[in-house]
Amino acid sequence: TASAWEELTFDFASSESGKYDKIILFFELNTNTTETYYIDDFRLYGSGGSSGSGCTGTPVAATALPVDFEGCETFLASQNFGAGLTSELVANPFKTGINNSDFVLQVDKPAGSDFFAGIQNTFPSNFDLTTTDTFKVKVYSTKANVVFRFELALNPQTDPVTGNPAPVFVTIPNANEWTEVEFTFTGLPGGPTAYNQLVIKPDNAQGDPPITDDGTYYIDDLILE
Repeated sequence: TASAWEELTFDFASSESGKYDKIILFFELNTNTTETYYIDDFRLYGSGGSSGSGCTGTPVAATALPVDFEGCETFLASQNFGAGLTSELVANPFKTGINNSDFVLQVDKPAGSDFFAGIQNTFPSNFDLTTTDTFKVKVYSTKANVVFRFELALNPQTDPVTGNPAPVFVTIPNANEWTEVEFTFTGLPGGPTAYNQLVIKPDNAQGDPPITDDGTYYIDDLILE
């Protein structure tokens, strides 16, 4: 249909995951007519169902949002910080409620871990928070009333240093159920397009003692909208 917006869907076999880093679009191939096309909201989505094959190769750092952990893109364990915390891609052990996807990121923060321990990922391109500035992520916590700390940063830093916005603290009220968490950063010293790193610190209530109780956290469907 001419002069109307349409949503197009292109499905590729899950076995091709992790092999390619370029997308090419052809318009009216093999024609010489002059036309104008408008494109918007180009995204990669997981099915949220049973079609995901998981990571069959080597995990790699997530390159863009959304991150659904259905393939090999993830927050790499090698980028974790703080003693005690570990993470890995796993099959979703709790396909209930708002999250029936097949694979998730499991983060373990046992007793004795540094309270500041967390996961992080540096994306190749900076986030554009000009008009879309709310991050959302699904979290399953084995502990009730646990505090998550979210940080936005720039990596590598500039000289002079670009300041980071204040962290955002969100409490997960209920244990043993999926919850969608929203967090928005305000007062961006470097402006809305200055940052490319996201840091997540589970069980990070303000204070500095080691963690006193074991906690396991499942993370999925990180988006910006």
